[in-house]
Amino acid sequence: MGCKVEGAQFSAEYGFTLGGEQRGEYSVKREFGKAELKSPPGGAAEFELRDGKVTKWEGDSPEVPSQRSLFELELPVPDATNLAFPTLYHLFWFRLPRSSKGTRIHATPMVQPFRLLHRHLIRMRFYHMFPNVVREPQKLVAAYPLDEHGENLASALRGMEKGNPYLADLKEALGNVVPGVSDVQVTPTGGFLVVKLKHVRATGDGKGAWFDLSQESDGTLRLLGLLVS
Repeated sequence: MGCKVEGAQFSAEYGFTLGGEQRGEYSVKREFGKAELKSPPGGAAEFELRDGKVTKWEGDSPEVPSQRSLFELELPVPDATNLAFPTLYHLFWFRLPRSSKGTRIHATPMVQPFRLLHRHLIRMRFYHMFPNVVREPQKLVAAYPLDEHGENLASALRGMEKGNPYLADLKEALGNVVPGVSDVQVTPTGGFLVVKLKHVRATGDGKGAWFDLSQESDGTLRLLGLLVS
């Protein structure tokens, strides 16, 4: 798997391949990353590891990391059971000799692209909506970020009702995939929040009925959760 980030002044790419000899075990068979500066042009860097060993290290960056250099910088040594990019990212900052004011930290020209790529990766979120969790009335809790399994879905929707411009897009998208659904609302009931969907009749007169999520299919609940995310 991998990703590519394009910016006005840079482009960066990162990916890795997992494999395993036995069931339930895995290792990082290959990991790579590269970045290029567009403005000013010319700066580029690239690295690759196979089975935890550095096989490519090119560009305007420090020397190929060794166990000793990583130990001196108090960084973990990459191996085949862990991704190396979090460690290698720090090596694009390298330490200059000590002066009277202490150690100075210097950045290579490739820091910005890899820094932005690193930020993109650590801010990614992954969701697996549990219909039974989404279906039940929920307590009012923090609306952001949406929990991995949708435990605060009702609170997130309630927060969106307070002027979030994407709510209209959410309703339209949900109606396009689930025919007849035209609206979403959150209703406080006995200390809980109940999410309801409006289903309109096929006659086109806009009339219909509200149903809470306990009456919706698993697929509809998963879709709603992903749209809210």
